Amino acid sequence: MKNNSILSGSKKIYSYFNDVEGLGVGADVNINGFSVGSVSDIDFSEDFSALKVEMNIRSDLKISKNSSAVLYETSLIGGRAIQILPIYDSEVIKSGDELPSVVKPVLTSMLNDQFAPLRTKLENLITSLDTLVIGFNQVFDDDGQIKLKGALEDFTLLVENINQLSSEIVKGVEKNRGAFDQTLSNVVSASENIKSLSDSLIRLDLNKTVVDFNHLIVQINSAMGLITSNQGTIGQLINDPTLYNNLTKTTADLNSLMLDLQSNPKRYVHFSLFGRKDKTTPKKEN
Repeated sequence: MKNNSILSGSKKIYSYFNDVEGLGVGADVNINGFSVGSVSDIDFSEDFSALKVEMNIRSDLKISKNSSAVLYETSLIGGRAIQILPIYDSEVIKSGDELPSVVKPVLTSMLNDQFAPLRTKLENLITSLDTLVIGFNQVFDDDGQIKLKGALEDFTLLVENINQLSSEIVKGVEKNRGAFDQTLSNVVSASENIKSLSDSLIRLDLNKTVVDFNHLIVQINSAMGLITSNQGTIGQLINDPTLYNNLTKTTADLNSLMLDLQSNPKRYVHFSLFGRKDKTTPKKEN
């Protein structure tokens, strides 16, 4: 009775929906959560293609007929109401006008949409768990149990061998502790010797050695320059071809002399087997 505003009057407007499940006569009609009327009737449209919802709202509302009527779910238990999304312009709504309808998804369908990916993941997880359980069943059959037992025994034996090896290593270390200590002492002594050698090298006057070496290199370069030039005895001896030509001529003369000596030995040597001289006059030869 309060929503119908009998004493102050009301406007009767309409809106059409395809499905109004959960909406009943007397359901609230509000703007921004404030009640401005109620649903007065629900029936089929003239061609039965939709459902016509009749609403009584306050007559003093100055909303436009271009406003929208939104069908929404009020709670999880399924109640529904209509919210008017107002538009304010010059075309003020009057009795008998129709508002465009909008259906807001119900909360359950929204939850279904939100939880659909999670449900898919859960189904995949359950399938994977089933596969894992089947694999465990296959592993832990009689044959698998025997193999697993053997593997555990082998692992136990391996651990025992490792423990035994560790004990042997400890015994070896204890037995050769003196040798290890001596080795470490030798290493320390060698380190000290190396340090002493390094200190000795540092104390050497390496700068003077480098300077002397550079001076020696300069002198060698100077001597090589004199040798390669025509100055000095060695330079003339190496670069002047006169010595080479004289040696070549002397060698040729010696070769001619040796050939002549081999061909005419009597020209150069006179001797007698009996110690007397040849009285004959030697024949003149060319």
